[in-house]
Amino acid sequence: MEIKINDWTGYWNYFDRLCAMLKDNNKEDVVAQLRKAQLYVNGLTDGWFEFLYSFEEVIKNNKGELTKDEKELAEKLIALLRKSIKL
Repeated sequence: MEIKINDWTGYWNYFDRLCAMLKDNNKEDVVAQLRKAQLYVNGLTDGWFEFLYSFEEVIKNNKGELTKDEKELAEKLIALLRKSIKL
């Protein structure tokens, strides 16, 4: 799965796509956890780090339930976030 993101709007579009994939596969609990993690993003640097940490934890804790495509998209989003935070 190739993703191309030019800005944060694009990032959130893919994040929403991940949530939609999960919802379509009856994983509303995982979606709720991801949406809760998203609430950490408040414009402050600490919020982005908290989001990253929470996002990683949600994926790690639910890895056995995720499809290959869900894992792949989540891992790409996490990698992009890590890279952006370190810049």
